[in-house]
Amino acid sequence: MTDYSDVPRGDAGAFVVGPRRLFDGAASGPLAGTSFTAKDLYDVEGLVTGAGNPTRRSETPPASSHATAVQRLLDAGASLDGTTITVEFAWSLTGRNPHDGLADNPADPYGVPGGSSAGAAAATAAGLCDLALGSDTGGSVRVPAAYCGLLGIRPTHGRVDDTGVVPLSPSFDTVGWFARDPSVFRAAGSVLFDEPAPAEIQQLPEGVVLLTDAFEQANSEVRGGLDRLVGAMADQVGGGLIETELARDGQWNRWVEAFGVQQRREAWEVHGDFYERHGSAAFGGDVAARFEHAKRDQDSQVIELAGQRDEVAERIEELTDGGSWVLLLPAAPTRAPRRARPDLDADNRAQLLRLTSVASMAGAPSVTLPSRTQTGSQVGLSLLGAPGTDEMLIDLAARVYEFLSY
Repeated sequence: MTDYSDVPRGDAGAFVVGPRRLFDGAASGPLAGTSFTAKDLYDVEGLVTGAGNPTRRSETPPASSHATAVQRLLDAGASLDGTTITVEFAWSLTGRNPHDGLADNPADPYGVPGGSSAGAAAATAAGLCDLALGSDTGGSVRVPAAYCGLLGIRPTHGRVDDTGVVPLSPSFDTVGWFARDPSVFRAAGSVLFDEPAPAEIQQLPEGVVLLTDAFEQANSEVRGGLDRLVGAMADQVGGGLIETELARDGQWNRWVEAFGVQQRREAWEVHGDFYERHGSAAFGGDVAARFEHAKRDQDSQVIELAGQRDEVAERIEELTDGGSWVLLLPAAPTRAPRRARPDLDADNRAQLLRLTSVASMAGAPSVTLPSRTQTGSQVGLSLLGAPGTDEMLIDLAARVYEFLSY
């Protein structure tokens, strides 16, 4: 039932349940008067959490309570206005689900919304909610934020409680969110983070680092569309901008390989029993293929690639000078793939994962800031910081967003 139409729908094709008021938020709080949606990985009391898969949906009882992140937003005054579609078990970067459909991209009617958080991004971009809970394991908030023209964040791993969220790869999974308004984007962080940032972390970085080899992964259209943002970033930090490479020859490919092996291993540990019980027929072809790949992975691969995560984390620590600088890289190497042919070929997927897997491997926060090219294509810039600098990234992104008057 995948919908490849470029005709926008009233509900943006974004919802599993809704759009309609499911729970009212508290009468007062930092998000009072706003609305939000929750990806179909988040428990919502009384609803089945389907994780984008009809077989799981059919055998899972309704949730007895809200996921922690859902409850925190409700307590802060935001009202829940629906649950949004996801790729099966959140294992894709384009947003296509053969069972629940392909959500619209309100910023690019001919493009896919992107990421497994496709419905959350579509609902936010269409103005059907002020804020949307997504999840980011390997880019599933950052990529749709870029494709759909939104602010989006992958937080530091573990800074937001993921109780009540269906996992994919627990050592990479994060609770992320989308917003159009920087004030709502900021307020969500103040509500969702388990602990506030240490007082010694600055509100603005000393400077920004443009990762030249990361920009080389993107095509000329994307690079041109990000020039204005890069310049505004430098202005906001007083002109402090340097250029350097992220990785040495061959090193980056090893990082991506290690990410894939570890993600598959953890996904199999979490969902392998379900896959074995129901078989590939219960899944869309691309997700079934990933489970088959995970099933064949060997322990030796994990051992061989051990240490790659530490290597990435050390490089991020070095480049950010312990957290006082912010790294800049494209959120995605191209504009959104076309709806008529939404799947990524091997080369494009590899380029995308080079850009997204770095933050995942390092457990580091990354905020996506949207921009448009001269021809109107939607693109995004990722701000990558040292673990724990989430608020600094949010504040810098919000300042630039407001400065450029989107």
